[in-house]
Amino acid sequence: MSSNKLALSRDRSQKLELLKSRLGLRPYMICRLAIGRSLANKESVKEFQYEDSSGREFNRYTLAGDFDVHYKALIYQHEFEASGKRIPEQYYFSVYFRRHMERGIDDLYQEFIRMNTPVKFLLSLANGDN
Repeated sequence: MSSNKLALSRDRSQKLELLKSRLGLRPYMICRLAIGRSLANKESVKEFQYEDSSGREFNRYTLAGDFDVHYKALIYQHEFEASGKRIPEQYYFSVYFRRHMERGIDDLYQEFIRMNTPVKFLLSLANGDN
């Protein structure tokens, strides 16, 4: 897979599909929310594992848009603060961006299941509630 494409695991793709159908948001929007949710977690994603790459595939521009450099800065800073290590350039998108996205999808999914209502869920995101 090229560095401009990223495929989620099958499990995260199913969670993303449920969130998409229940929230009425486009998948890339949910992925951007997921990255933000993951970045709010102080722990490194270095050890975060995903099972496969057989799920939904995205283009880099679809996920990051014109803000790719901003995502990169946030992810670099997060990893440095969490682990004291710098991310090699070649691992930014294919590894760390993906890990943040997958961890964030898990977090959003669990939060949505707990609340079980789109309105409460979206309001909690807007208010920064966890």
